[in-house]
Amino acid sequence: MGQSARSVPLPAPASKQITAERRSVLGNAFWLGLDRVIRMPVGFVVSVLVIRHLGPAGNGLLQSGLALAAILTCVVELGLEGVVRRDLVRTPDRPEVLLGVATFLRLGALLPLLAVFLALHTWQTGGSQLALGGWLAVTLALPVGQIFDTWLLAHDRMRASAIASISALGASTLLRIGLVIAGASVVAFGAAAAAETLLVIAGVWVAFRLSQGSPRALRFEAPEAGRLLRASAPLLFTNLAVLVYRRCDVLIVTSLLHAHAAGIYAAAVRLAETGYILPMIVLNAWFPRLTRLHREDPRQFRIEMARFYRLLTWLGLAFAGAATLAAPILVPLLFGPAYTETTVPFTIYAWTAVFIAQGIARSQWLLLENRLVEGLGLAVAGAGLNLLLNFLLVPVYGPAGAAWAAVLALAANVLGFTAWSARTRPAWHFGWRALLLPFGSAANRIEPPSPPLP
Repeated sequence: MGQSARSVPLPAPASKQITAERRSVLGNAFWLGLDRVIRMPVGFVVSVLVIRHLGPAGNGLLQSGLALAAILTCVVELGLEGVVRRDLVRTPDRPEVLLGVATFLRLGALLPLLAVFLALHTWQTGGSQLALGGWLAVTLALPVGQIFDTWLLAHDRMRASAIASISALGASTLLRIGLVIAGASVVAFGAAAAAETLLVIAGVWVAFRLSQGSPRALRFEAPEAGRLLRASAPLLFTNLAVLVYRRCDVLIVTSLLHAHAAGIYAAAVRLAETGYILPMIVLNAWFPRLTRLHREDPRQFRIEMARFYRLLTWLGLAFAGAATLAAPILVPLLFGPAYTETTVPFTIYAWTAVFIAQGIARSQWLLLENRLVEGLGLAVAGAGLNLLLNFLLVPVYGPAGAAWAAVLALAANVLGFTAWSARTRPAWHFGWRALLLPFGSAANRIEPPSPPLP
């Protein structure tokens, strides 16, 4: 009897469980980091080659089309990413229904939006770039394949997700380099964007099918579709509003000025967006832990969220400061003398990294605290302010005016608008504390204020 009792394993201490979770976070971060470490230099070098090859006017034409495609791709996504990923973690027993419903909903949204994109792109270019528009329309299909990547990430299969992503990147990289060497036109690079989309979808699908535990069949259930649409609607409009003030600036510069100015500004944006890579790695590695803590230990969740905010904020500050100092040398070196005008807008736009990082952290807090309606209001307010500032500043200051509009709108959104409602004010506290308290100080261990009761 005593021996039998001694043979029963004791539960692991809480500290050991936390250590195991942190090891899992580090493992996820490694694979996501490996993907980004490869993607960042390879993708960036290829982007520089393409930007130099096309010149400001050709780059402006391509980036305007990609910006329009990105906005409509957000509609195809339907805001389901965060909701489906959360539900896969919380209720892992019905993945075939969650994935099936999300897939069919996105396919249903894709078909009419292809026609909308082609019509808008034809109007934007005056009908002179029909072939380019046809190739770029293919990129709208990306969210249909990404739903399976959502399953991989929700089940900590970062290794499979990273391998699929890296494989697609390698093939598309060789294609773009070949096009640059061949002196291809802007239409050919639109075709390369379409090919990359199809490669990503194929790679994710193969990784999903080969993963142990992945559902072999998908199921559609109308009640579940209604529930997911109701839950994701605020996220859809929030993501759409975010994309409006991240992508519409290129469209506005093209409309109010010309394709050359759009190419100058798009080059600045592309260079500055490298500052968003590390925050996204941290987000994908940290999200499963935040989700579990929110359900199991609210106090520890708030402490972990404060750490999450602070890490992302200081990553953004480090990037912005380095970019400001390096811009006069870096921009001409990378893009060539034709892009000398890009230096000023890049120096300004680089500071969006700070507020994008805080926005990433805030979006996860809003999702887990079920504050999606408030998040929608914040995003719409930020998008409206950004559009207003663009129309006021671009005619006067050109591409630099668009950069100032982006920085001011994002700063007002994450550091100002969040304080307007008691339901979002805890995120406002998180943001200011992360910005003002020294990284790694003893103040990091102080628990932030509890969120108000509904």
